[in-house]
Amino acid sequence: MREIITTLARYAILLFIVAMWLPTGTGAQEASTAPSSANSVHAEHEYYARLVSLRPSDTNSWYRLGIAKYKLRQYKEAVASFSACLELDSTHQKARFNRGVCYAAAGRNTDAFIDFNYCLGVDSLDLDARLNRAGCFFRAGNFERARQDIALVTELSPSSIAAWALSAAIHARMGKYKKAIHDYSICLAYDRKDISSLNSRGVSYLRLGLIDSAVADFKRVQALDSSYSMAQSNLALAYIQSKNYEQAEVYVNALLDELSHEAYAWEIAGDYSWMRRRYAESALRYTRGIRLQHSKDLFRKRAYSYLNIDSLNRAVDDFTTVLSYDSTDYTIWYNRGLVFMRKSDFASARRDFAHVIDMKPTYSLAWYYKGLALAREGEAQEGIRSITRAIELDTLHAEYFFNRSMLYLGLQDTSAANSDLHKTVAVNSSHIQAWYQLGILSAVGGEWKVAKKHLSKSIELSEGAFADALFARAQVHAELHKEKAALRDIQDFLNVASESHPNRNQAEELQSVLTSK
Repeated sequence: MREIITTLARYAILLFIVAMWLPTGTGAQEASTAPSSANSVHAEHEYYARLVSLRPSDTNSWYRLGIAKYKLRQYKEAVASFSACLELDSTHQKARFNRGVCYAAAGRNTDAFIDFNYCLGVDSLDLDARLNRAGCFFRAGNFERARQDIALVTELSPSSIAAWALSAAIHARMGKYKKAIHDYSICLAYDRKDISSLNSRGVSYLRLGLIDSAVADFKRVQALDSSYSMAQSNLALAYIQSKNYEQAEVYVNALLDELSHEAYAWEIAGDYSWMRRRYAESALRYTRGIRLQHSKDLFRKRAYSYLNIDSLNRAVDDFTTVLSYDSTDYTIWYNRGLVFMRKSDFASARRDFAHVIDMKPTYSLAWYYKGLALAREGEAQEGIRSITRAIELDTLHAEYFFNRSMLYLGLQDTSAANSDLHKTVAVNSSHIQAWYQLGILSAVGGEWKVAKKHLSKSIELSEGAFADALFARAQVHAELHKEKAALRDIQDFLNVASESHPNRNQAEELQSVLTSK
């Protein structure tokens, strides 16, 4: 039995999961406006920049300079100004809050979380800080903790559109579209012209197959803002789902040059043949444009088109051409690295992510993927070091801990793996694979009751659809001499597992053994 559990553990080591999040936040709080002579944000910036040069110990000027820089989207510089303010007055809560907002805008989720958490330590009823902390949890994939913060905000401030919108986004991400529709409807009850909520509610209607309701929402968006191209994409999507391809064609043709919107429509529709056809057509159009004029932007767009029809070699060629125009664009190095990962060219991927790190050493995702590439090249220890650096930059990313734990398992360091798995579920309590791996490790160690608890959590989160966890729990139940429970798990496993599942024969053999007792 232990050999089977150990085999499961080894099988799962190969799993690498990538998490994605969306940014959110309420924005910077401006204490007051600049003097009337400062008629623009730039003038405001210059005014307070002069003040701090003349009076470097003036906390208010540093704070207002930070606000001006935030308005100019100079987030790194704004962080520096707010930090200078806090060095002079560590109790300046508005500076701390707004520094958190800037950290979040700059993608530094962990630093943002620390500032918002500090604000809540001083005032637990600071709803702006609580909502922004919920945004940190949301970006890290910890939906339960985000919902706890949002619940308090909506209880104390039921008209907070930002809170209801974030709650709706979480429900949509979890596949709970009826609840998402409910929350977006509350947003619209407070602001009938909230285009974002209207569009997002339409998408949730689509997910439930309520085409007429979706079309009505998207058309309302168009009536409010005819330039909102996402509504056109979604209308195309709605008509695809209703098989009205002629009407869908009208909207899609208007969006051929906006690949992100077009991809969104075709991909959500699940009509991948249409999606691939559109990307192929887009690639051809960009090719015609390139024949007339060699443009970095055209090569970049064609690279993404090739990427989405799995023409990986051509995508690499076009990304390489873009880099010949501008080798300082770290996003192109990063995306080419991701393509190399898909091609299993891990040496090239590692080099590209190293270039990203040279240009942007605080970019945690580059450290993370460099670590994965190193591990796939057989350099597990170097991979661990790289992922550890990613964790130092972003401690709220559950996948960093999870994949480092897989590398530790590969090195037979079960203690370190166990520690990282516990950190994974601490950051994201809904991480199905982490709970499963904790169950496997506990089973390997003979801690059957603990193993059962962890595996049950994994099964609960997967709504009974995780075949590997069902089979592992059946074995644990057998070790605990709970034959009826083991047989129920085996039957559930056989119902959800594919015919080619590697554990199917073993499950049937165990079923026979238990039935004969």
